[in-house]
Amino acid sequence: MSEKRFALPIAWDGHPIVWGDWKPVSGMTFCGGITKNYGWRGCRQCHTRILPRTVLGHVDLGIGPGINLSLFRCMTCGYSTVLEMSEFTNHDVREWILDASDYGLEGSWNTEMKQGELTI
Repeated sequence: MSEKRFALPIAWDGHPIVWGDWKPVSGMTFCGGITKNYGWRGCRQCHTRILPRTVLGHVDLGIGPGINLSLFRCMTCGYSTVLEMSEFTNHDVREWILDASDYGLEGSWNTEMKQGELTI
């Protein structure tokens, strides 16, 4: 029997994600897609010029501020990226490319952690 899959990751490094509603991307500036000078460059996977959709999420870590997420999905091929903005690290932004493992019961986990890194 195959593992249950969700339309969006249900957790971020073990913490539940509260997602908003899907919205079209238009006139927005974000990493890897729309820029002020060049416009939409297309999906990195299928190269469609159709704008992706986006949904905002928030991860409550239980103490202090949390993590804000912006998920962008190509509506042609499903290629999805997440911009993670941690309120703990002076609003540093990291981009993640999602794969099938991020949509299971365990949610999305940082599998690129180096030995000695500490997560909260």
